[in-house]
Parts: sequence; C-alpha cells; structure tokens
Amino acid sequence: IPCPRCGVVATMRIAAGVHIARVPEVREQILANRFHRFTCAGCRESTQIETELVYTDFPRRHWIHVAPPDELGRWRDHEARLAHDVARAFDLGSPLAHPLAEGLRVRLVFGIVALREKLVIWDAGLDDGLVECVKVRAFASDPELAAPGSGRVVEEVAGDSLRLAWFASAGDRGPVRRFATPPVWLADTDHDRASLAARFPELFGSGFVSVARLL
Repeated sequence: IPCPRCGVVATMRIAAGVHIARVPEVREQILANRFHRFTCAGCRESTQIETELVYTDFPRRHWIHVAPPDELGRWRDHEARLAHDVARAFDLGSPLAHPLAEGLRVRLVFGIVALREKLVIWDAGLDDGLVECVKVRAFASDPELAAPGSGRVVEEVAGDSLRLAWFASAGDRGPVRRFATPPVWLADTDHDRASLAARFPELFGSGFVSVARLL
C-alpha cells in the first residue's frame, strides 16, 4: 500500500471479513483505532485503510457490513445486499445456524470509524436508533451539524452524555469539531421512544441505521 502523502510502499494484512469469536484481538484494535491503520516508515503519516468487509460477532449477536465511506451515496444498494447475504446465510444455510439469527443486530456502516461507533454504543447498552435520534436533536440546536457531506460519530459514551466528533466531509482525516450532548437528551429520547419510532421508523430496524439516510 503506497503512503498517500509520500508514496513509500508498506505491506499489511487487510481483512475481507472477521469473525470476532476467532480473533477477539481485532475488536480491541477497532476500539483502540488501530485496525487497518499503518504508520508510514518514510514520513510517519498515519493512514486508515478503508475496504469492504463483513464483521460478525455471534456471541454478542452482531452482523455488520462495512462499506467504504466514499460509497455512502449507494447505501440502498449496500443495504439490499446485506439483507440478501443474511437471508442466504440463515434461510438457505444449515439449520444448525438458525439459533444464531435470534436477536441478531444487522447493520450497515460506512468506514471503520462508523464500525467503532456501533461497538461503543452497544457496549454502553444503548439503542443505536435512539442515539441517531439524539443526533437529529443536535441538528435543531446547530444546523451546521447537518451540512451536506458532513458526518457525526459517537466517540465515547460518558454517563448519560454522548461525546461526538463532527467531520465536515467524508474525506476528512480527522474531526473538525468535538462536542458533548446534554445528559437530559438521552433521557428524553428514551422516554419518547414510541413517538420517535413512529416518526423515524428507518432508524429502528435493521440495515443502515443512520441519520445520513434521512439527509
């Protein structure tokens, strides 16, 4: 892989799919922001490699299809493919696999940062659909957060507050802003779950659970 800054070539392992029960260290690498990342030996530039991959963690009931960030505009195609792959695995596969489908969270994300966000949210015991509704509320307080092409990612859950990073565009190497949501927002969102699910049903199903699909 050539360094995008100076061109020095590096060699690294790239995953097409990971089954976390077999490689639990990969999950830790993702949470530590070290997965699919290399530091150039020439200029010391750190680069995140984005490829398509399937992330499964059946003990935790996770199946996540990770698509490259620059393919966000094709989310409908990727979502349809994800639904097909899951149906093929469980409807046409071995009956022994059927118990694995019970309570399975099936998601589509774009990029490793977005994959990490899902893990952080679920590790905190939160519903990612409700978290996306908190982002909608953030738009009302600061419309810039909904700017075309921008992205909002939960980096940490601190008590009842979400700490988010805001990227002005999908190509940003790092966030432009960081901010924390007021603790009451999560509590309000949980209380209003029924009305929010009726208003934003796309955020309470499977597939691409993201405010990006509403923008």
